[in-house]
Amino acid sequence: MSVLLTPRMMDRLTRLDVNPRRAAGGGGAGDRLAGMAGVGSLFREHRPYAPGDDLRYVDWNAYGRLRSLNVKVFEKEENLDALALIDRSASMGEGHGSKLEVALRVVAALGAVGLARGAAARIHAFPDVPGRRVAVRSIYRGRRDIDAFIRTLESVTGGGTEPMGTALRAAFPRVRPRGMAMVLTDFMDPAEGAGGWRRAIDYLVYRRVRVAAVHMVSAEERDPGALGAVRFVDSETGEEVVIDVDEKMRARYRAHFESHIREVRAYLRAKEVRHVVFEAGMTEDDVVRRLLAIGLIK
Repeated sequence: MSVLLTPRMMDRLTRLDVNPRRAAGGGGAGDRLAGMAGVGSLFREHRPYAPGDDLRYVDWNAYGRLRSLNVKVFEKEENLDALALIDRSASMGEGHGSKLEVALRVVAALGAVGLARGAAARIHAFPDVPGRRVAVRSIYRGRRDIDAFIRTLESVTGGGTEPMGTALRAAFPRVRPRGMAMVLTDFMDPAEGAGGWRRAIDYLVYRRVRVAAVHMVSAEERDPGALGAVRFVDSETGEEVVIDVDEKMRARYRAHFESHIREVRAYLRAKEVRHVVFEAGMTEDDVVRRLLAIGLIK
């Protein structure tokens, strides 16, 4: 694994800020409800009054109309835990320019920004690779932990073959994080097909974390390019097949892959999970420009 972030980029990132309200599709990831208003608080919703609620936040105008007691609930942004769930299965690849390397670079950039602002972060790589377990600390907090956070990411290697749904359940911590989870994967799971990644996302939603998904793709996946007799190798199973590729088949393949992207996006949107795409081979400058463009950092 090459160096994920140069000192020049680290210096730049620690002067930026995270934008958690843009991370998850289901509202402000990193936000949480607060029972009282204050500086920076925003009205979120009404809920029925319960004994012990502060009478200052009873909506008396609503009571006059409805003759029922409701309290105003506010939200405010806080620096809460962020959990990075990193797919290191065989299809993510290894080495310079791989999908895995770029995924790790995305986490490194977001972590450097967040930790510099006093946030907390956790790392879980899935699935487990026998003999190559990552020594993951339970939590990283604040600017002092940035270097340790980056070093841990640089130690992550690929090669796991366990189905995504099973692996993610095993990687997810027993104690539910208070903030958001970002899962970085290529959504390829031959062992279980589409059902595998769907079960993985459903599990995160069931655990009631706010989820964002970073979809890793490569140029070769979008368009194999070559014509004639082409040998395809399934990186997960090792199965090989030789296919005679012509322009018509190549066009069908490209259309099928774009359909896969749309299928993933539609399913995630229905679960209120934000979906963003990153390409293998992106440099640190490319990654940071993309993060700025989609509003995850500012």
